[in-house]
Amino acid sequence: MKKIFTLISCLIGFGICLTAQCPVGDLVLGNQTFIDNFKTKYPNCQEIKGNLTITTAESYILNLDSLFNITSIDGDLIIDNNPILNSLKGLDNLKKISGKLYIINNEGVSNLSILDNLLSVAEDISISNNLNLEEITLLNQLKIYKDTLSIKNNPKLKEISIFSNLDTLESNINITANASLLNISSFDNVKSINNSSINIIGNTTISSLSILNKLESLNTNIIIANNPLLTNIEVLDSASYIKGNIEIYKSSINSIQGFKKLLSIDGNLRLENFADFTPVNVFHNLKQITGGLILTNNSGLNNLASFQSLTSLNNITLSKNVNLSNILNLAGVTSINGTIKILDNPQLTSLAGLNNIGPDLLTIDIERNKNLSNISALSNITHFTKDLSIIQNDTLSSLNGLNNLSKIDGNLNISFNKEIVGLNQLFNLKTITTGFLLSNNIKLESLSGLTNLTEIGSLIIRSNIALKSLAGLENITKVNGSLVIQANHSLIDLTGLNNLDSISSELRIFSNHSLLNLTGLNSLNSLGSSLTIYNNSKLVSLKELQNLKSISSALEVSYNDTLTNLKGLGNIDYKTIGDLKIYSCHNLNSCAVKSICDYLDNLNMPNFTGIMDNKTDCNSKAEVQYRCKFVATDEPILVRINLFPNPTNGIINIISEAIEINDIKIFDSLGRRLTLNILGKNQIDITDLIPGMYFLEVQTNGKKAVLKIVKE
Repeated sequence: MKKIFTLISCLIGFGICLTAQCPVGDLVLGNQTFIDNFKTKYPNCQEIKGNLTITTAESYILNLDSLFNITSIDGDLIIDNNPILNSLKGLDNLKKISGKLYIINNEGVSNLSILDNLLSVAEDISISNNLNLEEITLLNQLKIYKDTLSIKNNPKLKEISIFSNLDTLESNINITANASLLNISSFDNVKSINNSSINIIGNTTISSLSILNKLESLNTNIIIANNPLLTNIEVLDSASYIKGNIEIYKSSINSIQGFKKLLSIDGNLRLENFADFTPVNVFHNLKQITGGLILTNNSGLNNLASFQSLTSLNNITLSKNVNLSNILNLAGVTSINGTIKILDNPQLTSLAGLNNIGPDLLTIDIERNKNLSNISALSNITHFTKDLSIIQNDTLSSLNGLNNLSKIDGNLNISFNKEIVGLNQLFNLKTITTGFLLSNNIKLESLSGLTNLTEIGSLIIRSNIALKSLAGLENITKVNGSLVIQANHSLIDLTGLNNLDSISSELRIFSNHSLLNLTGLNSLNSLGSSLTIYNNSKLVSLKELQNLKSISSALEVSYNDTLTNLKGLGNIDYKTIGDLKIYSCHNLNSCAVKSICDYLDNLNMPNFTGIMDNKTDCNSKAEVQYRCKFVATDEPILVRINLFPNPTNGIINIISEAIEINDIKIFDSLGRRLTLNILGKNQIDITDLIPGMYFLEVQTNGKKAVLKIVKE
């Protein structure tokens, strides 16, 4: 009975095999036996109803011969990781793939000609990491393609012929890192490209490229980059309109053709590393760039004659063009809505060509143009809606061209310009909303051109070693950010800030080695953050800060070697001091002002070390607190009380002039009260105390005096 049941099962199973045309669902062929059995098991199978994956899993796959009947795959075809498979023969009759086509990591496959009959692939195509693949000829019957094509890292690939009859491209094309690629004969008949990108990047041997020359308009980004031997490009010869970015960079371009009919780019045009710009008619019809024109590191660029028809663009960057001598051909540009960057162009002497832009502009950044001496072309500009930067232009001696500038909504940065001596051309400037950095202009002597400046964000004046005065800032009553005065070694005071009432953030005054006092800050009433006075080697007075009532963070006074006292800080409300640091002022011996005393009295921090390395009496929290007890000591009493002998070995006589002494106390240098041996009203004995410094507190008629004792 059991044998009969088994026989019936086998017959039923055999019957199923006889009637089944193809396997149901996804199919994985992981070794040669599976492939060889496919012909026997499914002799009439033409359409795979799912994904077909061919990958070496259990043993090597040698050939695909048994798959010759397959004409379509209703899913993905993945041929992956077959190290000794040297041909795709067996897929000769494949015409349609309804999903993806992946041919990856097949070391022995040298060409894809077997797939010549393939008419369509519905989704992505990826051909990558096939170490011996030399030629790709594929899908040259196809009219429309809508997904991503990636041909990547096939080190021996020399020739790509794909999509030669394609009409419409609606996909991304990535041809990258194919180290032996010589030719791309593809996309020759494409007339429409929509919502896609074409990237030809990192193919180290390709020297010439001619593509897309029948295309009349496109909606795509094209990037041709990092192809180090690419010297000749012919591209987009028929296109009049491009919606997308065109980027050609990091190659060795010395000849560019195409773009002759191009009128408008709705995106960026980036050209970099061009050794030759002699064919001036390449972009000669281009009128509008709604993104940016980016010309960088083009040694063959002498002028901008190629762009003489331009009338409007959003941004322009001219950077590291070592032979660019003028930009006169931009004279037709009347509208730049974004940013102008002119950086590292050593032969450029003038900005003539920008004469017609303005009155409003977003940003100009002019940096490291060592022969630029004239910016008068900017004279139409009255308002920057963001920033103006003029940095390290070694021969620029005047800001003539900014005479009509009245407002900057962002930052103004004038730094590292060796020849600028004054700011007189900024006489119409009233507002700098975000901040003004004036730094390292070694011949700058005066700020007198800023007399109309009334509103400012942060103000940083740093390392202008010839600057002698801040005169010109008299109309500033409030700094809406930080005020930093740093390393201006000819500045002796801060005259010019006389009307300054408040600073919304921090005040930092440091490393100004000729600064004697803070005259100019006499009206300052409040800070929104910290006060730092640091490393001003000749500073002797802070009394000019006597009207300062509040800060909102740390108070630091440090490394001011000639400062002897903190008079001027006494009126600060101690509750507004967040942290206190007074250190390394080696002549500072008077720290006991009201604000500091109140702060220390209310400080719940036994191990506080914020006061140290100053002179005696201001060398620790205890010393200052001890001196704080006598901040209001009556001076005549101090005059009429003396100690003798002092220094002493033990006995001290207290000599007073008709003043009755009511009480005597002694404290050590840490402010601790010690037991005192009083021999009489006017004599004490400190023989038992160890050598050191002590403080004697003498009370008389409700008043106190403090006298220092040295025990030998």
